[in-house]
Amino acid sequence: MKGKLINKHGKLQLSNVESAVIVKMLLPRVDPKNKLSEYKTMGLCIEWLMKLAGDTTWETEMQALEKEYCAAIVATQPILF
Repeated sequence: MKGKLINKHGKLQLSNVESAVIVKMLLPRVDPKNKLSEYKTMGLCIEWLMKLAGDTTWETEMQALEKEYCAAIVATQPILF
């Protein structure tokens, strides 16, 4: 898993804040049936991130979210020239 921070137990090595923010951004997009209140601890967030459904990873989903956000920002900006 090149480029990923993995601890000795094979889990993602993210802080509580990092894992919670990523889950907060991706949960409505990837798994809208679950509630954010179910993911209050770092361990639950890490487990969810590592077991995303389908053929996706949390990194891929974050990149897609970034592209959509940037496209929306550009679309709302007036053309200057």
